[in-house]
Amino acid sequence: MGAGSEVGIDRWSAWQSPNVGGGAGYAVAGCIGLDLGAWTDEAAPIAFDRLDGAAASVAYRLDPTAGFTTRREQTVGPVVVHDIATGSGAEAHTVAKTFLGFVSALGRPRLRGCFVLCAPTTSACEEQVAAATATGFVAPPPAGSLLRATAVAIHHPRTVAGLGVTLFFALGVVAVWTRPRPRRK
Repeated sequence: MGAGSEVGIDRWSAWQSPNVGGGAGYAVAGCIGLDLGAWTDEAAPIAFDRLDGAAASVAYRLDPTAGFTTRREQTVGPVVVHDIATGSGAEAHTVAKTFLGFVSALGRPRLRGCFVLCAPTTSACEEQVAAATATGFVAPPPAGSLLRATAVAIHHPRTVAGLGVTLFFALGVVAVWTRPRPRRK
């Protein structure tokens, strides 16, 4: 891997409330980033899985009794947002929000995943998490030819395999047709 290609913590903040319902309440906001020169939407589920896992891991350390699930996904401009909840149905409480997008760091595109969470959840903290927004995100870098070809091959493997076999046979016919022939005497 090249220099600067590792995942790093871009920002991190944490707060503790001294007394929320008889116990301490916590709020954490953090951003992790990775320098990337190309992007395809097919990579978003993998990136979100890692980001949501990081947020859920932090929330679990603060409140081990809660189970976390992604409740909603939405796209806001160049940013994709997940709401992460504890509980289910009408009892669900939003405890975290994750943001995935790109920022321009030193003229290079940087994939940045941010989250804000509360644990244990309170109505005031849930309102703050719901109101959280992401700023400073830009459009993702375009996918290169190799990345686009790989994405097409993943989505249409039979078509790509058929075209490959057809191309192989066509090149074989051209090679046989244009081969040098010995001169006749």
